[in-house]
Amino acid sequence: MMTDSPLSFVNQDLRNCSFYQRDLRQAVFERCDLRGCDFRRAQLQAATFRQVKLGKCPVRLLGYSAIVIGAAVLMFNAVSRLAFAVLGQTVQDPTWPYALALYVNLAIAGITVPRGRRPWQQLTVGITAAAAGALLGFYYVGSLSGNSARPALLGAAIGGLSLAIVRLWQLHRGLVAAAMVVSNAIAAYGFAFLAIGLASAGFSTGHLGLGALWGGLTAVYFSLSLRGLLQCDRSLRFAAATKFQGADLTDAVFEDSRPSYISFENALGLLSSENL
Repeated sequence: MMTDSPLSFVNQDLRNCSFYQRDLRQAVFERCDLRGCDFRRAQLQAATFRQVKLGKCPVRLLGYSAIVIGAAVLMFNAVSRLAFAVLGQTVQDPTWPYALALYVNLAIAGITVPRGRRPWQQLTVGITAAAAGALLGFYYVGSLSGNSARPALLGAAIGGLSLAIVRLWQLHRGLVAAAMVVSNAIAAYGFAFLAIGLASAGFSTGHLGLGALWGGLTAVYFSLSLRGLLQCDRSLRFAAATKFQGADLTDAVFEDSRPSYISFENALGLLSSENL
């Protein structure tokens, strides 16, 4: 609860409170727990943060982790079952077009895009999300419809479009980013799993060039999978932490506070290093 002054917060447990776009100029936060607070786009000119706790909120981090694990389980189940279904198929098989589509979707969905606001990054994020959504829609709608092709393809289209829209709409939300990145990592692992089989087949049949090509792709996508898992962990921690994105921190002072896992992205004003 606040003290008598609307701009004074002393000895308060404010974990996970939202101060989004609030006018907090010259506000004083003293000995408060601000872990998980949302200060995005807040007016914090000349505000003082004295002996406050900043960073990850353990309860929120646990809840977000559970959501991301759920997303990972759904993606892993779909990718693993689809990958095993096409394992060993050749161009002579009648279902080869579906196998080829799976390879292409896994290759696209397995790309992990670095954080950023550049147009090419946002476009790539949307494309990889669409590919992951198509995989999920194809498998789960297909399974519910008795592996019928038309419903599965419709599910792929709806799933791809839906996930792309959600991902771009929530482009810089840590929870959505973490769930998407872990899906990218699983898709990359699925592609690497299929690629290593093709590499082995190429080497065993004397097609050394083909084997080397697939072997190289295996290494690339294994590294993308690992990178995605690491990025997912980072996104989760920032999602559950104090956020200052877009806030005006001109002349703001942090005294005896040690920020960690805090997003100051696009925040205005420079923080004095001696007060951090």
